[in-house]
Amino acid sequence: MPMSPDRKTPPSVAANSMQPRPGAPAVTEVRIVPDEPAPVERPDKATTIIVNARPQEVTTEELTFDELVDLAFDDPARGPLIVFTITFRNAHGRFAEGELDPDHRLKVREGTIVNVTRTDQS
Repeated sequence: MPMSPDRKTPPSVAANSMQPRPGAPAVTEVRIVPDEPAPVERPDKATTIIVNARPQEVTTEELTFDELVDLAFDDPARGPLIVFTITFRNAHGRFAEGELDPDHRLKVREGTIVNVTRTDQS
């Protein structure tokens, strides 16, 4: 390989050289892209989940605690002495099963199973 006039570096990396060597592919831009999350389901696509042993079709991929209570009971009585507990399995993501906190959302997928229980603390 021929050396640059200063005889220390090859011409492709010579100081102040912004031109690529002849025949080398030109690099116009380099991007580092972080891992992208899994594709989000389209909201117009229905997903069937099981809530209290009944199939329910939902059109969103995340459901709130209250939305799940409404799916489980036709007319859920609410009050200071009524507590709902939600357990789930076969959900989407790394938390595929467990108990849902009232201030969290559940990521569902086809076949997610949800059990909602109502307790009266009187």
